[in-house]
Amino acid sequence: LFVDFDRTNKGTARRMEKFSTQILPALLCLLFITAGSAASVPVGERAPDFALRTLSGKNLRLSEYRSEVVVLNFRASWCNRCSDAMPVLNSLFDQHQNDGLQVLAVGVDGRSHKALEFVNAAAVALPMLLDNEQATVSRMYELGTMPLTVIFDREGNVRHVHTVFKKDSGTIIAAHVAELLAE
Repeated sequence: LFVDFDRTNKGTARRMEKFSTQILPALLCLLFITAGSAASVPVGERAPDFALRTLSGKNLRLSEYRSEVVVLNFRASWCNRCSDAMPVLNSLFDQHQNDGLQVLAVGVDGRSHKALEFVNAAAVALPMLLDNEQATVSRMYELGTMPLTVIFDREGNVRHVHTVFKKDSGTIIAAHVAELLAE
C-alpha cells in the first residue's frame, strides 16, 4: 500500500482553505441570522467599555470618547448591508468630527486583511477596530444581527440601537446624531 502524503496534505490544505474562506463565513452568517432575535444593549444603559486594536495597530478604548457622541458600528467583510452602511457613517464622521462626533467600526469576522482591503477600497476615514478571536466585544454588545449600529450620548449612555441597515437607515442615524450633538 502506497500513500502519497504530499498529495494528501495538499488536499487537506485545500479543504481547510475552503473551510476558512467559504464555509466559516457562511456559518458566521447563519449564527447572526439565528441569533437575530437576541436583544442588543438596552437603550438608556451605560455603554459597556472595551479596548480594541485598530487596523493601524493602535489601541482605542471606548471610554476615551465619553465627552463625545459616539456611533459604534459592527460589521463583517461578508455582510453586504454592512458595506451599505459604511459610506453613510464615513460621511457623518467627515461632517461632524469637529462637532464632537466619533464613529467607530468594529470588524467581527477576524479577517484583518479583508477589513484593510475594504477600508482602502471605500476610502474609509473613521477608525476600524478588530474584535478579538473570542469575540469579546460582540458578545458584550449581544451582537445578533449585522450590521448593528449603537449610538451613545456624551455621557456614554446607549441612546439608539439600529439593527440591519435599510434604505432610510442613514437618514434616521443622521437625525439621531444631530439630535445628540445639539444636546
